[in-house]
Amino acid sequence: MADQLRMLQDATPSAGEVASLGDVPLVVISSADQTPDVTAAHHLLARMSSQGHVVFASKSGHWVPYDEPELIVETIREVVETVRRRHVSAIRPG
Repeated sequence: MADQLRMLQDATPSAGEVASLGDVPLVVISSADQTPDVTAAHHLLARMSSQGHVVFASKSGHWVPYDEPELIVETIREVVETVRRRHVSAIRPG
């Protein structure tokens, strides 16, 4: 677990390095038991994309992927479907 956290920290740009994600679909999954300041930070992160939003994992503590893996899978599927729909409408002759 420690190796995973170190890798994540090394691979993630600091907040000051990225100003906007444009319209890249972004979902921030947060456990529902977060403090108000953490929840606010998650909303701020989601606002980096015009397609961003926060999903709260109501049955999870800190490790949402272990507590609610189905939520992670469903969220990934929704993002993929959003991208596919956008791609199909972009290549259709209008």
